[in-house]
Formats: sequence, C-alpha cells, structure tokens
Amino acid sequence: MSKLQNKLNHEYNNKMKQRIENAAMKVLTTYGLESFTMDIVAQTDGLGKGTVYRYFKNKKELLLCLRETVFNMLKNDLLDVVKSDLPSEKKIELMLEKSLKFFAESPNIGSIFAVK
Repeated sequence: MSKLQNKLNHEYNNKMKQRIENAAMKVLTTYGLESFTMDIVAQTDGLGKGTVYRYFKNKKELLLCLRETVFNMLKNDLLDVVKSDLPSEKKIELMLEKSLKFFAESPNIGSIFAVK
C-alpha cells in the first residue's frame, strides 16, 4: 500500500471514529447511560452495528472514549477561565458557574463519569 493510500485510510478511519463518537454523544445526551446501546448508536447515524464494533471493541470502550471527550471539553472551558486576568475569587465563581451550566444543559452527560 502506498503512503498516500495509508494516509487516506488513516483519515477515513479517524473520520469514521469521530462520526461514531458524535452519534454516541447524541445517544448519551438524549437517552442517558441506562438506555445506551451500540445498536442505538449505529442506528442514530445510519451505520451498521458491525461498523461500530470495528472501531470500538465494546460499549465500555466507546463510553470511556466519550468520557475523555467530555472531560476535555470541560477542562478546556475551565482552563480559559484560569488563564484569564480575572481576580481569583471571580475565577472560582466563574469556574463553578461554567461547571454547573455544563452539566445542567445535558443532565445525562454526568453519568459518563460513573463508567468504570
């Protein structure tokens, strides 16, 4: 396989994995962890169940990937506050507000942190 083909395959695999993660996030935020299945993730984006399992070996692996994504989203949001020139008290207040808002906007998303 040529370098170009390898690069194209790698890009395709990354895009497909991202597509599955996006569908999984929709399922998680809409239905919650209790109703989260690989079947529903596949159906959400019109994929075959086998395609989902090609990129994630099981439900736990996909959920752990989502947990990392959610954590990074929140972390980046909070780091913006930390790096600001605001007084410390205002930073703490704003970080708390952002954290509460983050989980209030998608109540089901907090359940991702219960996955072990």
